[in-house]
Amino acid sequence: MLSDNLDSIKQLKNNVFIVTKNNLKGSYDSKGKELIPIKYDKIEDFGDYRHCFWKVYLNGLQGLYSYEGKQVLPAEYEKISSIDRGYKKSPSLIVKEKGKYGMFNAQGERLIKSEYDDVKFDNGHYCFQKGEKKDYLKRDKQTLLKGITIKGQITNWIEEKGNSKQISYFIFEDNNGRFGLFDVNDSALISPQYESMDSYYNISSGKNDYLVVKRNSCYGVINLSNEVLVPLKYKSFSKIYIRDHIALEDEKGYILCSLRDNRIFQSLHFDDIRETSGPYAVIEKEGKEAFLNKLTLGLLFPFKYEEIATVDEDSLFSVRLNGKYGIVDKNDKTIIPCIYDKRLYKVNDDKFVVEKDNQYGIINSKNQLVYGMIPHPIIAYSNYFQVMDISRNNPEYDWDFKEIKRNNGRLFLIL
Repeated sequence: MLSDNLDSIKQLKNNVFIVTKNNLKGSYDSKGKELIPIKYDKIEDFGDYRHCFWKVYLNGLQGLYSYEGKQVLPAEYEKISSIDRGYKKSPSLIVKEKGKYGMFNAQGERLIKSEYDDVKFDNGHYCFQKGEKKDYLKRDKQTLLKGITIKGQITNWIEEKGNSKQISYFIFEDNNGRFGLFDVNDSALISPQYESMDSYYNISSGKNDYLVVKRNSCYGVINLSNEVLVPLKYKSFSKIYIRDHIALEDEKGYILCSLRDNRIFQSLHFDDIRETSGPYAVIEKEGKEAFLNKLTLGLLFPFKYEEIATVDEDSLFSVRLNGKYGIVDKNDKTIIPCIYDKRLYKVNDDKFVVEKDNQYGIINSKNQLVYGMIPHPIIAYSNYFQVMDISRNNPEYDWDFKEIKRNNGRLFLIL
């Protein structure tokens, strides 16, 4: 017999019993040995299958016992949480007491004084924050990394003995505002010496092999060994989605730089570049646009149009010239002259919805009017179009221009 006059006995895993007496809880093993004295408001499992504890609650505060019944932390803390330290390693215990955070090891020995305002996981580390100051704890370390701010994490995958292995690097800033790079062992690969540092993803290799850095207010590119690949002499940079390339700004505007061979395309200057779907990027110069082939880096169209958009894969393009829209092919041959007020989009294989002088219509690829012009907007769908005329209940037509009537969801053609 464990005891008499108990309110309840609840058996848990491994033949541990939670007992309740006078609304207070404790625990015993199957041989009647007391593990946790009957004096707590609540007892619950804490941890995982590798490292198990009992969390106890008393008067709104928390404590911790080992699974064998040894007190690890008295019930004096506002909150207790754990940090996984890695395979086959005991967790560390984050505690909150008197509104401040600190840390103990799994044996209840204090590792970090409770003096921090917050603890959170950030950039591969646990960040202990006190005011504006941040100290960092590696997942598998027990001491804090101080005097820096981690600005970003770089993750690469390497092949090792036929297996893929993840490796991380960390961009950091020291107290003097200088940037450097350290590895997973907190060893500095690049000492703090740059005004800024930004990783640049290499699409071909799938790795972050490059760092864009700034020194003396000028930008350049280095590798992870701090070897200069592109001299630090540019005014700014722009990340672009062109394989292994970056846009750098000099006195004449942006230029393309190949990170494969560090070659600068001095003959091509532009003011802006943006990604589009398909094989092209849009580049802009002095208010005019052109298409840049992302594979060959060849220009499609001279800088003469105010706007360019793909209409039909790699064959037709909607362009704006002198404020009006038309269609050209990839050889810049005019298919539909630039006389319309809104961008043209293709419907039903060879037709285009157009707007001109507040009139709407449909033309074919020879610029012949096949419907309209009318004062009501036209909305085109895959197998019909709709005229937005409220007075006629917004009629719908198939692409043979026969009106469609709907009755309880069923379609009828008016012949």
